Amino acid sequence: MPQSGMRERVIAPSGTYFVGALTQNAGMFQRIPLPESIAAGRHARCLIESLQIVSADQGDWDLWFWSNQAGQIPGDPASEHFLGRWGFAVAGGDGKQIGSTGNFYYYIDGLRIFYHDSDARNNPSAGAFLNVTLVSRSAINKSAAGFFFLRLCRCSTAVAQRTFPGS
Repeated sequence: MPQSGMRERVIAPSGTYFVGALTQNAGMFQRIPLPESIAAGRHARCLIESLQIVSADQGDWDLWFWSNQAGQIPGDPASEHFLGRWGFAVAGGDGKQIGSTGNFYYYIDGLRIFYHDSDARNNPSAGAFLNVTLVSRSAINKSAAGFFFLRLCRCSTAVAQRTFPGS
């Protein structure tokens, strides 16, 4: 029987995470602390249902999710723990402004990315994190000082009993 679960937000505020420039196809890995409601017991499991980005730069952004702090390990796919990704594309109509001024707003709902932090399960005292890589797919670089804010608007904890591959 499925659990009803709680829906929580995970926030990576601008100026704290994803600080620095990105060239085309380059990625920036970050570990964002999970709220205790998701991290409790260091299960650190949730279902990512929606994503929001607010950015000074209009760009094609990919978000790649990993279950461990190693992220992508070129040449060692057995050690990688890739969970899923989502891409926002300017050509697809993503990244809107109000009145052709200010920041660009990106939003997607209806995702079903099963997330877990295997590091938290293996080392509970280290805390629980969202392991995510931001990849710029744009020919125009992400500015180093530009505003960039990521929010997982809905992370459902209803998957707390689900078995994840590699967990």
